[in-house]
Amino acid sequence: MLFFYNIIIFCYGKFLKLASLFHSKAKAWLEVRAIQKISLPKDKYVWIHCASVGEYEQAKPFIQSIKRQLPEIKTVLTFFSPSAESILNQKTAADFIYYLPLDTQNNALNFINQLQPLAVIWVKYEFWFNYLNILKSKKIPVYLVSAFFPKNHFIYSSYGKMYSQILNSFEKIYLQNESFLDLPHIKTQVAQSADTRYLAVSEIAEQPYQNPSIESFINKEKVIIFGSAYHQEIQRVLSDLNDLIGFKIIIVPHEVIPTQIEDYCRDSDGKIGCLSQQNILSDCKVLIIDSYGLLSKVYRYADIVYIGGGFNKGIHNILEPLAFGKPVLIGPKNKRFNEVLLFSQIGAVREVSKIEEIISSILFFYNDTQSKRPEGQILATLRNQLSSASIQVEEVLEKIKDKL
Repeated sequence: MLFFYNIIIFCYGKFLKLASLFHSKAKAWLEVRAIQKISLPKDKYVWIHCASVGEYEQAKPFIQSIKRQLPEIKTVLTFFSPSAESILNQKTAADFIYYLPLDTQNNALNFINQLQPLAVIWVKYEFWFNYLNILKSKKIPVYLVSAFFPKNHFIYSSYGKMYSQILNSFEKIYLQNESFLDLPHIKTQVAQSADTRYLAVSEIAEQPYQNPSIESFINKEKVIIFGSAYHQEIQRVLSDLNDLIGFKIIIVPHEVIPTQIEDYCRDSDGKIGCLSQQNILSDCKVLIIDSYGLLSKVYRYADIVYIGGGFNKGIHNILEPLAFGKPVLIGPKNKRFNEVLLFSQIGAVREVSKIEEIISSILFFYNDTQSKRPEGQILATLRNQLSSASIQVEEVLEKIKDKL
């Protein structure tokens, strides 16, 4: 299998070079690796790897716990996707951050020899055969944390057992969903455990936050927040604005594009304002948060939340509003997230099947939640998940301590 895998990796590398001529993401993938210089002084390291910045929230509790409990250990964080710029300067980030070299045998061996980690933590569904194979040969334990394999994942198919050699290279797999536990060809240790993002969002929810401009805009009225909303979703909301009587609307775009925001505001007769224009907010029906970094904090002001992305590539983080006990609506592209199933079962998350039905679904769901009051169930479920995620982090840290 390794022979065929290396052929695939070789072809993938060639494909990236070709694709970089006309695809910006492929070009960025190559450029960030071409300019990076991996230079690590001799020290004690734990290597943590994520596919992209999205999985960083799952890695963060491990990084923070290592910094608090094992200050003598340095953390090295790697990404596959060329998108780490947003966390490079965060205080909670690792000591060293790199983009993972392509998984060739030479790249993997050179990187591991330079790093010589005490242990390795990979997040969710990242597994690169050459890296894992070399780490196993050097008896360096690798833990797959917050792992999630949806029912349509190839690992459950007839050819999935071909990948058992890869998965069995992990010292232990901490799994979000139960079905994986029954696979007979997985011989490594597997334990069911919660997504470690629960720890990250809970920490945000516990931090005090006040924004006088937003509070002045709300003025004690009911609030709907559209978080990480895409252009087509925002257009739908604004076109049906007259149906949202008695609500103030806060929109946080997935991307802050000034020309689009100008278009939203232009013909609104003063109904739409931006947070950057603080002097006009009190008279507005809609507030657009035209900056980054506030979304996870402002969910506390919501009565109900719609999370964007479900009519595009996939929904964004629903745990952030749930951490405040807020009911959440989402679009149909949501099957890659275990928390959707978990919170749908208690009535805290509901799916909107058609984009034309966003507003009617919000109003129906709001009225439904007013009678059922799911906040208590949401917070109780969160507490259970927090406990499970904490055990996962502490168990991995104890294994690292044993290596010292």
